Amino acid sequence: MVNDTSTPVRLSRNRKSRGRGLRTTTGCATGRKRHLKCDEVKPACGPCLKVSRQCVYSQLSDLRSRIEPSEEPLQNSPAEPPEGPVEEHGGKQRPATRTHPSVPFDPSSFTGAGPHQSPGVLSPHEPQISTISSRPQGNGHSPLHPLDQLAAIVAIDHTTSPHNIGNALATHYSPDIPHSVTSSIGSPRLTVNTATVRWFDLLANDAIRESPQVPGADYPDISSLERLEGTDVSQITPLQRATRIVDHNLRDVDTHPVDSPVGSSSEETLWQAQEPIQLLPREYSLFENFVQRISPWIDLFDPTNKFSTFVPHLAMRNAGLLNAILALSSRHIALNPEGPTPDHQTHREAALQYYYQTLHYVQKAMQYSSYKTSLELLATTLIISTYEMLDDSSQDWQRHLEGVFLIQRSQVIHGDSGGLKSAVWWAWLCQDVWAAYRERRKTLTFWVPKKTYASLSPAELASRSMFVLAKVINYCSREESLLAEINLQARIDRAKHLRNMLDEWWSHLTVEFTPLPTTVSTKAPFRPIWIRTPAFAVAVQLHCVAHILIASHEPCLYGIDQFLERQTSIRQCVEIICGIAMALKDDASSLISSQCLFIAGTFTQDSRSRDCVLELLESCRQRTGWPVHSFGSELKQMWRTFESHEEQSGTGTYASILLKNR
Repeated sequence: MVNDTSTPVRLSRNRKSRGRGLRTTTGCATGRKRHLKCDEVKPACGPCLKVSRQCVYSQLSDLRSRIEPSEEPLQNSPAEPPEGPVEEHGGKQRPATRTHPSVPFDPSSFTGAGPHQSPGVLSPHEPQISTISSRPQGNGHSPLHPLDQLAAIVAIDHTTSPHNIGNALATHYSPDIPHSVTSSIGSPRLTVNTATVRWFDLLANDAIRESPQVPGADYPDISSLERLEGTDVSQITPLQRATRIVDHNLRDVDTHPVDSPVGSSSEETLWQAQEPIQLLPREYSLFENFVQRISPWIDLFDPTNKFSTFVPHLAMRNAGLLNAILALSSRHIALNPEGPTPDHQTHREAALQYYYQTLHYVQKAMQYSSYKTSLELLATTLIISTYEMLDDSSQDWQRHLEGVFLIQRSQVIHGDSGGLKSAVWWAWLCQDVWAAYRERRKTLTFWVPKKTYASLSPAELASRSMFVLAKVINYCSREESLLAEINLQARIDRAKHLRNMLDEWWSHLTVEFTPLPTTVSTKAPFRPIWIRTPAFAVAVQLHCVAHILIASHEPCLYGIDQFLERQTSIRQCVEIICGIAMALKDDASSLISSQCLFIAGTFTQDSRSRDCVLELLESCRQRTGWPVHSFGSELKQMWRTFESHEEQSGTGTYASILLKNR
């Protein structure tokens, strides 16, 4: 009771009894250690924040707090508004050209098999699902996504050398470390400056590892550039001369700080070439290789083909972007099995040289504020990330994907940003989804689309399949797999919600996604499925991959019947993926199609199907030169491992062991 007199009265704490929940398992570890009640606010609870103590949540309590059955959690940063509102469904009616109105995905419609007999796995759902929502947890605060914690860490204003940042990034963020442990309380919003500095540090650290060192130098030995200071200008290439443009301009603007608020158009002249950069004959062939062979991979889900049309023109006046393009193209030729072997080492050395020149240019140009938010830098980050993908270094690639994410995050760039920004975002998501699958981690993005399916064009529908697959990859991650040990029903409900998302995407497909007639070979184990536009064909492959991953990761509670139903569903999805791959002959789709084939191949059992998958994978590798280590060799090793398990156990089928191990 509150005393109405002016005399201070000490209020009772109204301590809860032990039976009413004093000892909670969902509070922070700091509160439990100090025997204080935790209000479970994240990233820092009230009691810890009041006394400025570090607030740390245990992994178990954090996982419990994040369980949201049948809902897709929106994991937005508390320090920054979400990049887009929650997508709402049930708006405008679909046009009459829709060919699958309100029909759940049925693999038999593609494979020619009989009616689907797997109601437990791919059962019909409602034509429209409820709005994807984020219900507040605790006191109205949602738990931080790991990437929010990463953004908070990199937002700290570093006063030391930027070359210490890369090590700090690797120390503070790891998919195996609970994100609550790495929380940074009260950190400022992620800025463009800190994001670009972090990304650049990744380049510097990678180059340091690969390059001979100069004693006492912080950067790799790019002496071939530094020696140009005292060299006759006539002896250097036009691209090297353009790479050094920022060196001279920085010396010329000592009286005018580069970060001061000057007009962006006037400042751009300090880091841009005023005339198109002239290419040497060998550089022309590298440039052409990028435009004709590499850029279609990046442009697969971009109908405007920004990386094969717009980006090359940007590169003609930006030495950093042009160097990155030539580095990627040189690396691609060095890895391409069709190229002559004696030239591989030469192209590898050229790739490193262009990589160092990119580093040299970016280091200088980053001192201009207009460059940090330019389209040129955005395209450069994606191309360098693709370079790391071709380099077949999972750790380096992982760090660069995080670096690109931070730059996009600092500028609020996402799939609906439009123009080159959207093209970069979707190309980055394609890379991150595959890297996340291989590492069994969650994808980095937590953006939620704003556009409804009713407002999407066919090309946008195709790209949305990758976004839905990203959610399925999250479900398959080690982090979310731990939820089955805490709440099995929540795990099952989550799988049901993901199938609803897949069925909704399927129900809005247009006539362009319908297979066209094609010749059927009686010798092939799979029936070819010809979907005219490669992006649409790959979208259907991704959709089938998502169904396979859900079926192989969802707990099986209803015995052998449910297990056999899932086997049937997986087999039909494998037939669709392989059938589409048989009809795809272009370079653009080969990279992602090979990823789908690899996942489907892990579930093939008979020798004819396996031989066909290996042939299709090798065809994709011949067209792209990727991956460095053949998927076919990896699949053969996996098959031998599973067959060995079958022989040793003496019971169970290949598929049952595979599902159990996953």
